[in-house]
Amino acid sequence: MNCIIVEDGQDAAEYLEYQLSEVNNSIEVLAKIGSVKDTVTWLKHHQTDLIFLDIQLSDGLSFEIFDHVQVNTPVIFTTSYDQYAIKAFEVNSMSYLLKPVKLDNLRAAITKYIQLNTPTLLPEPFNRQVLPLQQDYQKRFFIESGNTYKYIPVEDIAYFRVQSGRYLIIATKDGQQYLHENTLERLEHRIDPVRFFRINRQFIISIDAIRHMESYDSRRIKIETNPECKDELIVAMTKTIEFKDWLNK
Repeated sequence: MNCIIVEDGQDAAEYLEYQLSEVNNSIEVLAKIGSVKDTVTWLKHHQTDLIFLDIQLSDGLSFEIFDHVQVNTPVIFTTSYDQYAIKAFEVNSMSYLLKPVKLDNLRAAITKYIQLNTPTLLPEPFNRQVLPLQQDYQKRFFIESGNTYKYIPVEDIAYFRVQSGRYLIIATKDGQQYLHENTLERLEHRIDPVRFFRINRQFIISIDAIRHMESYDSRRIKIETNPECKDELIVAMTKTIEFKDWLNK
């Protein structure tokens, strides 16, 4: 399977290419294109199986592409704007993914493409990985400490930190910390992505806990939280674009 990425941000295009490789390493990106004009030229002379299409490009809206060239290729839109969803499905769109694009939603969109085009070749393990796009996110966490029990509403949580193995530290906004049996991998799919973001392998933080942000180097961001975290909170390089999009929602 091959595709093109139409996205005017170089970092965003490279990050989407990285996400595609995580979802299915057989996907080949033939080209990364940043404008309506260049996309029209490419499509007039080449073919691809799938198009990943941002809406706002460097020289206009990507819908203009369809005014200049016949496009029969399935399109997956990746955009920060939800107001174009209806128009998108008028022009070959099979999925409409809002940025920051979650890996599970991207996997679901690609699975949908595979099912529609080669349904008998879809491996069962790949299908089992697809999660529902809408979830009832976890609202509170049960904490057990000796003979004492309590629950913590998600609104009170500042961040989650890896402790060791199957344990996490839940840090609350009042400065308390609690041990919880879980992993970031399982937790990431159970909490609201509007409120929480996984910045690296060790931390998931709440939007409400961010007190200050600054450049750490040319491609990473350092975060300070309230309450203060003793460890450095650095957004991983591969997460920077997605993190900025998350803040911009």
